[in-house]
Amino acid sequence: MRIRVALAFLLLLTTSALAQSAGASTPVTAEFRMRDRAGEWRSLEASVSNLLDNAEVGGIVLNSRDITARKQDEEMIRHLAYFDALTGVPNRMLFDDRLAQALAHSRRRGERGLAVMFLDLDRFKTINETLGHGAGDELLRSVASRLTGILREEDTVARLGGDEFLFLLPDIDDVEDAARVARKVLAELVTPFSVHGHELHVSASVGIAMFPLDGGDAETLVRNADSALYRAKEQGGSRYQLYAPAMNAIAFKRLVLENSLRRAIEREELRLHYQPLVSLHDGTFVGVEALVRWEHPELGLVSPGEFIPLAEETGLIVQLTHWVLRTACNQMKEWQEAGLELETVSVNISAQHFSAANLPVVVSEALSAAGLDGRHL
Repeated sequence: MRIRVALAFLLLLTTSALAQSAGASTPVTAEFRMRDRAGEWRSLEASVSNLLDNAEVGGIVLNSRDITARKQDEEMIRHLAYFDALTGVPNRMLFDDRLAQALAHSRRRGERGLAVMFLDLDRFKTINETLGHGAGDELLRSVASRLTGILREEDTVARLGGDEFLFLLPDIDDVEDAARVARKVLAELVTPFSVHGHELHVSASVGIAMFPLDGGDAETLVRNADSALYRAKEQGGSRYQLYAPAMNAIAFKRLVLENSLRRAIEREELRLHYQPLVSLHDGTFVGVEALVRWEHPELGLVSPGEFIPLAEETGLIVQLTHWVLRTACNQMKEWQEAGLELETVSVNISAQHFSAANLPVVVSEALSAAGLDGRHL
């Protein structure tokens, strides 16, 4: 049966070649598939040339070759271009393409709604650092599998990288419908994951933006969903947040703070305030705790509750802590030389420093530069 089908196909191809003028320079080509003796599908490429008027040939020439390997390579390249290598779900490129199509479809149907959701796992970095990247990768694969399993066939879940996922939910007009999906997603992640022999409890934060309410183009929708996600994480995580226009102002302020913080040290905008440590035994001052403050030239005094988490998130906390250490040690040495009897100055160290091998070196250099004995720090 398979041979008959293949012969019929080749006969059709030959007929097409005969319809050409004899001696035509362009052969008739086509691709087709058939099963081999082992029952496996093979991809073949056939070409037929009408050389009846060619004195040296005087006939129809058919060439055929097996292109299965080439087709498999092409499919692999296409998959790598549009799908996440770790989880197998669509990547950002394919998500953007589907979002563009969904927006065009919504506009053709009279501004039908759709939702874009941004999801980020809470405290994923802790899992990665504690159990290793292998466990983190396995967790991401399991999360992607669960998320894909609870969505509709027409929905898309894509991985951007790290622990960030994007959802596209077409044909959703009601904000409450989008919120219902977000609650379903969060509930699905409540069930513990079994990863490398460990039972892991995972939560997530979700930001939601609606078309056309929260944006008329793909870039705006994704950006606003990200702003809503950031707000959800600010509120403690393990929740979803609908986008509100005021979030853009918050996001803009955060961007300004981040850019300014990178230059705050070199511009000498940081200050150390020293909180006294008092002996309960006799009421004497025995030491101080160094507390960093930021005097922004335009925003005024910025709360540590704002810029310390930002410094932690961006990695600027390392540079910031180096400055605090040096400044506190220098100040303590000045007080000692002035005759002020203080036992210690206390400095808060970021947890990020304890995962770095050079913390002892950093502390030693600060003490040495100030000429301060280590027992006073």
